[in-house]
Amino acid sequence: MTIENVTIINAPDRLNHEGENGASPPLGCVRVAYAAKLAGANEYFIDGQHYPTVKEVMSKLPEKTQIVGISYNMGSIDQTTALIKELFDSGIEKIIVGGQAVIPTVENFVQSFADPRIMACSGDGEPTIQGLVQGKSLETIPNLVYFEDGQVRRNPIKLTDYRTLNLEGQVNGFDWQSYFEYTQRFFGHNRASAYFTDGCPNRMGEDELSGCSFCTRRRTGAVRSVTPEQAYDHLKFLKEHGAEQININDDTFFASPGLLKGLVEQFEKKGELGLGLHVYARVSELTPQRLDLAQRIGVKSALVGIESGNSHIRKTNGKPISDERILEAGRLCKERGISYDGAFIIGMIGETPQTVRDTVSLIRKLAQEGISQNSYADRFIPLPGCLGYHLIQQKLPSNTILKQKYGNQFTRWDYDWSVLADAQLELNTSITREQAFNSLEEIRKINEASGVKPIIADYSSKNGEKQ
Repeated sequence: MTIENVTIINAPDRLNHEGENGASPPLGCVRVAYAAKLAGANEYFIDGQHYPTVKEVMSKLPEKTQIVGISYNMGSIDQTTALIKELFDSGIEKIIVGGQAVIPTVENFVQSFADPRIMACSGDGEPTIQGLVQGKSLETIPNLVYFEDGQVRRNPIKLTDYRTLNLEGQVNGFDWQSYFEYTQRFFGHNRASAYFTDGCPNRMGEDELSGCSFCTRRRTGAVRSVTPEQAYDHLKFLKEHGAEQININDDTFFASPGLLKGLVEQFEKKGELGLGLHVYARVSELTPQRLDLAQRIGVKSALVGIESGNSHIRKTNGKPISDERILEAGRLCKERGISYDGAFIIGMIGETPQTVRDTVSLIRKLAQEGISQNSYADRFIPLPGCLGYHLIQQKLPSNTILKQKYGNQFTRWDYDWSVLADAQLELNTSITREQAFNSLEEIRKINEASGVKPIIADYSSKNGEKQ
């Protein structure tokens, strides 16, 4: 059997619009590279966060690479196009593109190239890369979308059993120390990342657009999780490799019944780890009982999607939580020494100048009461797969001027995300770009007054662009 040489690339991001860019490894890419290794390939991983140009990424590509996997996000779309061209020019004949950004547009992506050499993955990348490595017939490879006989073909979905994952699998090209260099600069300590659960309870409905209006995560119909033993052992592994604190990047840390309680039991059985954990959570999940358990395993912060300071806007956009519950959850966290970090979006569906003021007022209230020092905020970007995107697609045909202005961006995979954000403001809200940017700048100043590092972009420039 011929041994394939496989390189997995996290595409370089042209716009570093997050201050901690480079600190968190794309764990999905690393898992796919390890899956290729298990299938018998010579694997290699390149993180474009650390090599910000296509030229630098290509300089790291091992000789005799036969299969390349690429993951991209909204900020690396144009770089991905350039990277694919360079890979073609270098003679690569199998390119598989995946990741959350491509899943809603897989058929459009493959059709745009109409080239058998380039394929896409519509779900978990592990079984897909293994099928390619093992030389299986394309029609038998799960989650594969490909071009054959002049048309796009799409294979059935297969979900990976998280209980079978080896979270400590070593991959060539991946080293935690390279990420600690970034986390030391941004956080002041070695911070690692982990991913234990896939699937948000808000996305369990049959409707593909169920859940929050801005969400583009695929609807798997299931919440998959590693076991508490796997989670504990992985946290211990990360500590032994130098981690002092860990981001757990699950959609919500509380999504898998029994994982939190099981982790507490593992800590009691095997010993404390002395790690600070930073998790995502839904406001409704932050009960005294769950927070007591979270405190026992060292949870230091919970990033919660509040999204708006207006209850009507929250309900309209899939977050039906009351002002009282938002404040109650924050106070419960504060009592336990857990930072309650709110995530907000300006330009939600139905947004008005008053609802924007409500959001800024809530953020100020959370800061003044010492409930939350960190508030993350940005514009609503209606990416393919979310309700906002769908509504704009429905509205454009009836408005010739706006269709000419935005229509092209809502029919392609290689869109300009900033144009999509402007379309959201113009078609799904009654606020202007200037009002959105002024409110984001006000939120940034609230954070600054709380003594935290800038965690949202600077919107203070004259032309309203990010710095």
